[in-house]
Amino acid sequence: LLFEEYKKPLLYGAGIIGSILFDILQTEGIEPIGFVDDSKVKQGNMFHGMYVYSAEEAKELQYDVVIVASFRHSNDIAKNAKNAGMKNIMVFTISEMGEVELENIKNRV
Repeated sequence: LLFEEYKKPLLYGAGIIGSILFDILQTEGIEPIGFVDDSKVKQGNMFHGMYVYSAEEAKELQYDVVIVASFRHSNDIAKNAKNAGMKNIMVFTISEMGEVELENIKNRV
């Protein structure tokens, strides 16, 4: 993933990985437009100064990529995002060489 390609990312997962990813993006000069989370407890609250949306709310936003900020629950989160009608969904993968990469879920079989 070239961060320069995306200027308005949504982070799906308001937890530890979302927090780390938020910091990395800010270091790269990219300001996420918000977080998405399936937890009703987190929805409607602020996380890192950003609003936490439900997937239904988030699909109406002007974003250019949804980054699933989770390893353990990435498949479920990606499925929820897709079912909610969100587009350009990326998930983390770890290669056999141990490299962490982002993959667009439309490339998955």
